[in-house]
Amino acid sequence: MKTETRCSQVKPLSRILMLAVIVVLSACVDFVQVGNPRTEVTSRVVYQDDATATAAVLGIYSEMASSPVFTSVSLAMFTGLSSDEFVAYYDEFRGFEQNSLTPGVARLRSDFWLPAYKYIYYANAVIEGLRDNTAISPRVDSLLTGEAYFIRAFCNFHLTNLFGPLPLVNTTDFRINEFLPRVPQDEVYALIEQDLLIARAYLPSDFSAGKGERIRATTWAASALLARLYLYRQRWAEAEAEATRLLEASGGLFSLPPVAEAFLFSSPEAIWQLKPWPAGAFEATHFLIPEGAFYSDVSLRTDMLRIHGENDSRRQWRQYTVTPDGDTLVYPYKYTSPYEPMEYHIEFRLAEQYLIRAEARAQQENLEGALADVDAIRDRAGIEHLQDNGTAWTQPLVLDSILAERRRELFTEGHRWFDLLRTGQAKAVLEVLDGKDWQDTDALYPVPESEIKNNPNLEPQNDGY
Repeated sequence: MKTETRCSQVKPLSRILMLAVIVVLSACVDFVQVGNPRTEVTSRVVYQDDATATAAVLGIYSEMASSPVFTSVSLAMFTGLSSDEFVAYYDEFRGFEQNSLTPGVARLRSDFWLPAYKYIYYANAVIEGLRDNTAISPRVDSLLTGEAYFIRAFCNFHLTNLFGPLPLVNTTDFRINEFLPRVPQDEVYALIEQDLLIARAYLPSDFSAGKGERIRATTWAASALLARLYLYRQRWAEAEAEATRLLEASGGLFSLPPVAEAFLFSSPEAIWQLKPWPAGAFEATHFLIPEGAFYSDVSLRTDMLRIHGENDSRRQWRQYTVTPDGDTLVYPYKYTSPYEPMEYHIEFRLAEQYLIRAEARAQQENLEGALADVDAIRDRAGIEHLQDNGTAWTQPLVLDSILAERRRELFTEGHRWFDLLRTGQAKAVLEVLDGKDWQDTDALYPVPESEIKNNPNLEPQNDGY
């Protein structure tokens, strides 16, 4: 087992931020083209009109969409390995699969910590560039400010669920950022909520900014993340209210299409997508079998094959192959096209909101309402409604059924790891699986060792590492 394989040399966070400051102050930073036109992130001196300010924000989206790290396949793949979804075919992935990570594992830095803080830095640059800036029209200022706060909240949300306490980077001043300490998770969540409430108020309620495509944040994306945040924090009434806002107050913008259409770029289920360019979504690239090969980066664990019944139309979300040795391997097939952007990477979709509201309702003893929300998902899948199966429902039974439905519906989308942790089921589920070395301290990933060496204020390291 090689849990410390070095995939690339990545600079520590403070050096990345310092370098970014130099680049931003000196010129503009070109990012990967996502369709037309070219997008850029620029320094404050060019926040002089609507077009240049918009280019700065589009540059962040371009950067997020152009790499398989953090906002794309990495989060789903590595947390899926840490939970009970995937097995790996590369030694450098084994630490995730076996729950035996060490702080020196390169992917912790390259796929999570550094890209997230880079996007946070860029969001801070936009916030600072627009502050008290009278050159930008009020409509554009509101849109871009809301997007920046949303992106910062999005990154901090995933970082804190992966690593726990975090340094809160709220400025572009590297002299401040370089030696920031980690703060308790409650403080991180407070900032995330504050940012999302600002974003929800500032962002538009339609998709005109993305020319009809769902590739830029809206007030609905902010509500989607707020609903998830409140669920994780066990603030049930607020989770229900935010999910209901999406499900009932969005004016018909969202609906559940047939299973085969759920991940298409035109899916009416999508709340926020990232647009790949020029090929397809990275999930298709990393999860599907390359031409002429028999293995991909990962495949589904055997027990994952039993989560969908024979009549469940979600069975089409997996693909089978037979190796030369006669083994049958199964891969996720939600994203089907590695070569063309037939599907956009979905960060938030409507099915999750039904399941969030179901869980929040069940926790508040509204079992009938909870079952109705789960049945909306099951109806799309073509399987029997829970309300019709004759069970004498109790709150524990309903909550167990919701978690099982989340597994069937949201598998390989980056939810399962966090679901096991937040519901207290990680130990019971993971310690009995072959190849796992589960300890309770595995609930958080270790802070990358290079970051602690560069900034001792990030100590103490997470327990167990």
